Amino acid sequence: MAQVNEYQDFSLRKRILRASNLSVAVAQAGNTTILEVDVREMDRLFVQVDVTGQALDAFAIAAKSHSNGAYQTLYSTVADFTFTGATGPGILVGTSGDLTIIAAAASGWFILDVSGLAFVRVQVSSGNVAGSTVSAYAGGE
Repeated sequence: MAQVNEYQDFSLRKRILRASNLSVAVAQAGNTTILEVDVREMDRLFVQVDVTGQALDAFAIAAKSHSNGAYQTLYSTVADFTFTGATGPGILVGTSGDLTIIAAAASGWFILDVSGLAFVRVQVSSGNVAGSTVSAYAGGE
């Protein structure tokens, strides 16, 4: 077995994330990355997505546990985002509803437990050939 474990001691400072990516042009074909954040040393991540122009037709949350690893899609279906209470799908703590169809001039959000993750990526797709404009905001600690 070639597993390598490395433990590092960090200072007692608290790491707080404040990130934004404003007015991202999102095409109808394929998924566009609207946010990619380093969540090492964090426990929770809150992401808000504001949509203008046209509604979305896809929303995906992916993560990786190591900077050299590949992203793995964690959540991307209607059922992933429309859970209630204790039936929630794992590390997705809460959502504003079905994020796969955020309407134009509307917002959506999610809270994710990011303990043990290194990076989180959010991708979306427009539901219209004219495309959508999306702004993403994130905070975490």
